[in-house]
Amino acid sequence: MGWKGGHASPLRKQAVNGVYRRAPDGRIKLLDGSHKRPNSIGLSPDGRTLYLLLSDEAQPKVLAYALDAGGMPTASRVFCDMRPQFARGWPGLPDGMEVAASGLVFASGPGGIHVLAPGGRLLGIASTGKAIANGCIGEGGRSLFLTSSDTLCRISLRG
Repeated sequence: MGWKGGHASPLRKQAVNGVYRRAPDGRIKLLDGSHKRPNSIGLSPDGRTLYLLLSDEAQPKVLAYALDAGGMPTASRVFCDMRPQFARGWPGLPDGMEVAASGLVFASGPGGIHVLAPGGRLLGIASTGKAIANGCIGEGGRSLFLTSSDTLCRISLRG
């Protein structure tokens, strides 16, 4: 958390760090409150999987939640475990994520942007030598933009 005092900050609005869902009628429901630092979420192109990044030094991972026909999670599994890269001392933790129309998942983590196949296999890591905060697909799917504390990068993507 970026607030002074972290989890004890008086600016904090929720009692539980978690994954919440806002229903069409405006009601808010806690879906999963079991993780210390849930961060970015993404949705698979078919809408059947919700991805969650954990910005937790003890659990730097991407989780995948299976969603039922109503969009509610039914089960979760580890999609990508980033502990090996974190243990090597590579900069960064899971922070931002983007899911491409192809199903590829671009998740920031230790070492840079982890490029993950739709099944979770690590295809590679795009590294700038700095912790990457976020990634965003742009230019009609032809580019991936990466941000860090003082850098903006563009990587060309294949169609």
